[in-house]
Amino acid sequence: MDFIWRTRKTLRSRRNTEARWPAPREAGRIDPPIQPLREKINRITHELEIQDSKYAFTSKIWPSLRDEYDIMREGLEKLCKNALGSKNIKSQVQSRTKTADSIKASLDRREKVLPKHQKQFENFSEIFNAIHDLVGVRIILEYPDDIQKAIRFIEETFQKERDPVVFQFDREVGQHWKTWFGAYQTLNYRLRLKNDKSETLSQFRGVLFEIQLTTIAEHLYNKFAHPLLYKDSGGTLSRQDEMVIDMSHGISLCYSLCLMYMKEKLGKDSDKIQDKDILLAETNSFHQNLTRETSFDTFANPEGLATAIDIPPEAYKSAADLREWIDGKINDILTEVRSTSQTIREAVLSKLPVAEGAAFDSHAEEHNARCHPDTRTELLSQIQNWANDSQAENIFWLNGMAGTGKSTISRTVAKSFADSGLLGASFFFKRGEGDRGKAARVFPTIASQLVCTIPTLAPYVRKAIDTNPAVPTKVLRDQFEELVRKPLNCIQYTTTLVIVIDALDECDGDNDVRNIISILARAHTQPSGRLRVFITSRPELPIRLGFKDVRGRYQGLALHQVPEPIVEQDIFTFLEYELARIRNESNSQALEGLELPLDWPGNHVIRTLAQMAVPLFIFAATVCRFIGDRCSDPADQLEKVLQYQMKTHDSELDKLNATYLPVLNQLIIGRNNPQKNRLLAEFRNVVGPIVLLAEPLSVSSLAQLLNFSPKAIHSKLNSLHSVLDVPSQLDAPVRLFHLSFRDFLVDPTKSTTNDFWIDETKYHKTLADRCLQVINPHLRRDICNLQMPGKLRSEVDQRTIDTALPPEIQYACQYWIHHLKESRGSVQDWGLVHSFLRSHLLHWLEALSLIGRISESIGMVDDLLALSVYAVEISGFLRDIRRFILSSRSIIDIAPLQVYASALVFSPTHSITRDIFKHEIPKWITSGPIVEENWNACRQTLEGHSHRVSSVAFSPDSNLVVSGSGDNTVKIWDVATGHCTQTLEGHSHSVGSVASVSSVAFSPDSNLVTLEGHSGSVRSVAKIPYRLEYGIVDNKWITRGSENWLWLPPGCRGTCSAVAASTIAIGCLSGHVLIITVATDNYN
Repeated sequence: MDFIWRTRKTLRSRRNTEARWPAPREAGRIDPPIQPLREKINRITHELEIQDSKYAFTSKIWPSLRDEYDIMREGLEKLCKNALGSKNIKSQVQSRTKTADSIKASLDRREKVLPKHQKQFENFSEIFNAIHDLVGVRIILEYPDDIQKAIRFIEETFQKERDPVVFQFDREVGQHWKTWFGAYQTLNYRLRLKNDKSETLSQFRGVLFEIQLTTIAEHLYNKFAHPLLYKDSGGTLSRQDEMVIDMSHGISLCYSLCLMYMKEKLGKDSDKIQDKDILLAETNSFHQNLTRETSFDTFANPEGLATAIDIPPEAYKSAADLREWIDGKINDILTEVRSTSQTIREAVLSKLPVAEGAAFDSHAEEHNARCHPDTRTELLSQIQNWANDSQAENIFWLNGMAGTGKSTISRTVAKSFADSGLLGASFFFKRGEGDRGKAARVFPTIASQLVCTIPTLAPYVRKAIDTNPAVPTKVLRDQFEELVRKPLNCIQYTTTLVIVIDALDECDGDNDVRNIISILARAHTQPSGRLRVFITSRPELPIRLGFKDVRGRYQGLALHQVPEPIVEQDIFTFLEYELARIRNESNSQALEGLELPLDWPGNHVIRTLAQMAVPLFIFAATVCRFIGDRCSDPADQLEKVLQYQMKTHDSELDKLNATYLPVLNQLIIGRNNPQKNRLLAEFRNVVGPIVLLAEPLSVSSLAQLLNFSPKAIHSKLNSLHSVLDVPSQLDAPVRLFHLSFRDFLVDPTKSTTNDFWIDETKYHKTLADRCLQVINPHLRRDICNLQMPGKLRSEVDQRTIDTALPPEIQYACQYWIHHLKESRGSVQDWGLVHSFLRSHLLHWLEALSLIGRISESIGMVDDLLALSVYAVEISGFLRDIRRFILSSRSIIDIAPLQVYASALVFSPTHSITRDIFKHEIPKWITSGPIVEENWNACRQTLEGHSHRVSSVAFSPDSNLVVSGSGDNTVKIWDVATGHCTQTLEGHSHSVGSVASVSSVAFSPDSNLVTLEGHSGSVRSVAKIPYRLEYGIVDNKWITRGSENWLWLPPGCRGTCSAVAASTIAIGCLSGHVLIITVATDNYN
């Protein structure tokens, strides 16, 4: 049985832009056109003045023609259904009318293949000829042997513009996978209505449309394969994609066989065996093909896929039963494919360092306000129009002073875009929330969210990370290029994709802020879709300068430009809603007769509050939290707020007084001076550290860090729920509702007028001292009890780390130097810092490694050096520590306990750090290698090349160094941190050349070895055979048994090695031979 539809004509594949074919609309919904459609087309196209024909067609012409084309579509679908049914051709008929976005996408693709002298479509006639499928009808035949009858119907009923475009099964498809089952088969007809046919559709004569003819087996395959195949326009498919497409086609063809067998069985003799034998033979062949190759580079299970197409049971007696069975089998494959995609997605997400809580819908942002539906309506509409306007700039910058509601607008915008499917990602900066203030986390976090939003991105982001695992820590521009822009270019998305970035002014680093703006301004070059970026910030100088650099490439709006009456009315609406809620909640709990009046507090009072607030929405939000305090009477609380009415008219800063003083004054009102002073001191001692923390801590962690009881801290915070987010759980973090509360408390101009003023310098000093005091007794060697010196950090369970290093200890390890720097103190010889480093330097570095922050230690040491200008001894110690970290940072990051082994053993003999901590060198190293006496001019070793480095050069600013290697790559390195920021590939020959040399040999008794006189590289060493308890793996690790024990720095790795019992010899390219002696019975 020839079940595959074949034809001799071979043409290249053309992809259909329509991903779905909607059901017909209700008949009679649109009145028939008064004039023939062809005449209307001619009239409209000639009346319009052409400037941009593509834009004019999609925005003006098509909307005026769409209804007539819909009527045409419905008529054609009905005509085909009736005619095919009358000819006893079993089929499904679907139809669709193109959307404006689909037309634009088609025109964009066709413009790419226009002749070089023609850059775009010059008139509307060219567009109508190019887009001949404005209406399309798809005929899906249930049985392939009806194809010839369907072809005769089409050619007798319609006028062919040309021969049909034939897509053959044997055309070339796939780049990574040789298909077994061929390509999608179909005939595409370009047609018009015949003059003597179908009088009911006569008004549509002369108008082009398309009919696609295929079979149900091919249609089932195409429903699944088409979305994957269509990605090829934005980037090649992966091997996994192509493999799954091929397998789905195989199953669809089996379906075709089954249908034909059932047709024969039902229509003729049910015992006829010939077709059944063919079915069995073809399906068994499919099984063999499917399981023939076992080395799939995918998570898909070929055996499981083969099982999914077992022969259908004999009990099935109808085509409907068979269809239900085969659909279930196809779903089995889809389930496995989805599982595979999920595995890839999880692998990608695990490698992206993200800022927890930065997304608009994270738990950290869950209880923060959105705009009331009746507020900010014009502004929100303007933002929505910007996102939908294909001609708009790709950045919208909304700026305004603190407390004007920018973040509330951002959350509302993000939620709106998420609901409409336009939101790609969001990043809400927040100073004092750890990684949420770091520029280095922005693009990895955005990439992570994009992978979740658009799962098809995952393979391309994974490829970027696999190619360069350090890409999430590279310079910001490379992060954006590799993790965001390039992956987006590799997929097909034709709609708008919006990224929301809130509070950019709270990003650490002025230069990073300008850099982010510059990078995002270039995103308008996305070729496949519209990438939009919505940014909010205060109008601070670095941000203004950043946007000045990209003038003309963004759309801006300042909130102070919004007319004050509109702002006042919006605040009035918000207050009216919130105060009504407070009234209703209060009355539901009040005793009878003590309820608030139903019209409380009245429009006049609400208007007064709104006028007090303008333009600060934070005033309104804080006042509502204060009035709604369940421990107080709302009417009394309202009166306290209104007492500040006259204090809100002098300046915007005074409005912060009226925002926060009603809350804070309740702590001291009615107290005598001694009581007042005591309460203020207690307030400062608890709240001062909280508002200055680099990231929020829970009450229990604050108690440990500040040396207060949890009960004492909670009692101080209990009356501050209006300004602080104080959770009911002791282990949940305490957060500021708004950064303006911190601004209000630490404003130096209010030091004599604000009773609650907090001296930043003093409390940073307090925090620095307390950090050292809590980690001093806590830190110790091997704090997680790893035992094995080569244990990798990636192998340590996070719960083990969190148990050994609770949150307050992790915080203190990361931020004690930050607080010391902000306290503007100094580091003294033999002071607290000096003593801590002499006792716990290695323990501290181990802890930083365990929490993934060892790279930040270099900057921390630089900060200490800046604070120790006049302290001779500790300055020398700190410079030595810096060299110590730079030389071993990479291995300490990978294996924390190597800070006691490799880092010490390979340090110079006169290193201050080595001398102080030589007692920490493992006792199983009885004799270390011969090393240099002092740190040489090599400040650090940059690892990454797989071949000899033959050339280097510095950038003009000395911040970067470039290296060329025999591995055919050029690498760019950050001089300060040692990170590889970029790898340039593509050289066909090595960058430089290498020469090789020499050998060494041992005497038979193993007592003599030549160690000197090598002018070239040592190529080999030899020793007599011995029991190999120790060994060398990958030229990087000295191992004991199967465990890694001692890491070899790059300068100590050789071209060869030999082991004899407890002695290890390593021959190096430098011409040196290292001899290391280790113990055979000591594991400490």
